[in-house]
Amino acid sequence: METSTGQSKVKENPSLMSALNNIQDKNSKEYRDKVRELETALGVKEVNIFGTANRSIFEENLNEMNEMQMQALARRLYIDQSGSKPMLKKRLMKQFDTQNVQSRGYFSPQPKQKELFSEKQKIAMNKILNG
Repeated sequence: METSTGQSKVKENPSLMSALNNIQDKNSKEYRDKVRELETALGVKEVNIFGTANRSIFEENLNEMNEMQMQALARRLYIDQSGSKPMLKKRLMKQFDTQNVQSRGYFSPQPKQKELFSEKQKIAMNKILNG
């Protein structure tokens, strides 16, 4: 009999993560395909009303939708569903940007930021924290 510690035992796919990190062009189809694969593994479609946390993928999904599908999504998001397809797409993209601001850092290209601590400092802090 196994006792649960209450911690999730989700195994990270190292080959997928390393492949994702090794892709230089974050706007390439290859990168978006890997992000889709990762989001599927993490269940993002089930918890995110947009079906993705990546802006490029969401835009691709919108391009594949017809106007009725876009209106249905707009209804679920409680935004105005009237107007032409391009106007509706613009509203949906704006809503995506507004609502997905917290998760954007995970899968969207972000500018490199300066590290706060050097590798030496990080190792010293880990020794202190982990004993």
